[in-house]
Amino acid sequence: MTDADQDSPLRHDAEAGPLARVAFRPGMLLGVEALLAEQDYHRRRLNRHARLLHGLGTIYGLLVTLEPPAAPLPLRLVVHPGIALDALGRELLLPEPYGIDLPAWLAEQGAEALLPFSTPPDAAEGAPRSLVLEVALRYVDCALGLQPVLAAATNASTDAVAASRAGEAFELLLRGADLNPPPPDPPPATLPSPAEQARLDEETGLWERI
Repeated sequence: MTDADQDSPLRHDAEAGPLARVAFRPGMLLGVEALLAEQDYHRRRLNRHARLLHGLGTIYGLLVTLEPPAAPLPLRLVVHPGIALDALGRELLLPEPYGIDLPAWLAEQGAEALLPFSTPPDAAEGAPRSLVLEVALRYVDCALGLQPVLAAATNASTDAVAASRAGEAFELLLRGADLNPPPPDPPPATLPSPAEQARLDEETGLWERI
């Protein structure tokens, strides 16, 4: 875990168990830890509500298209504006279309690595194949509003800066899809453990086949 990860408010999103809010009192000395704890309380409360009452998935929009349409080899994969909830109940908002350069992505992966995700799997060498892919969104923090701060260590820097805001952002991910996916897991009888929630965030995601 990097220093940036430790400073991120996302580090508590997968934690289970009761929540605790800051009990403000007159004359109390408050530091960064108390202010972060106050934010964590409201973040995790809202995420828990969304995760347990609504579940993960697309709320509206997020249409996935290939451009140009009906081309033998599309040049771009485009995810259109929309909003969704991830496996931890966090909102994923796309305010505008985002695209992936398909030829560049295919060249980076290599034909051999993509072979398990092509159909029909027993096609003769050189025969036409279809490639089955999944596209996903993952929540991330975006550092905004850099401003000067006191250096964390003596003589560490003469111009230390830190982000004054943490903006909502996302990663757009693309990977080969399992041609024979297993059936979805049944709803859990109890609240998932932190490890199980971390697995949901990493493996379940908001994957859509194309």
